[in-house]
Amino acid sequence: NKTGGVRFVRSMAAQLPNMPPTYYPSHHLTVAELEEHVKASEVSGGIKLLSNWPNKSIHQELMRTDQFTFWSIMDYSKMYKSGHTTPSEQMERVLKGCEKLSHLKIYSSHLSEDVRQ
Repeated sequence: NKTGGVRFVRSMAAQLPNMPPTYYPSHHLTVAELEEHVKASEVSGGIKLLSNWPNKSIHQELMRTDQFTFWSIMDYSKMYKSGHTTPSEQMERVLKGCEKLSHLKIYSSHLSEDVRQ
């Protein structure tokens, strides 16, 4: 099928307009994991938990490399406030990643100069 099933997905979406997207986790949390997630989700507890994160030096090392790493909003906030990086530096890292992976054609087209403005 040359359309990759798009017509089928559209027909299913038309039949089920009021159904929200559903996520079925492939990993079910243990009671201990669930308690840890609940504790981390409490705003004051989460900030305290993240401020004592044991891998601060790992974060700093990864910032110096060209490899892509997933960062949370809290990570970016800390790095910006501490002066370890700037939004412009992060955008340059994203652009380098796009250039490295351009042969995979997984990104929409972009003009690097427009992104830098």
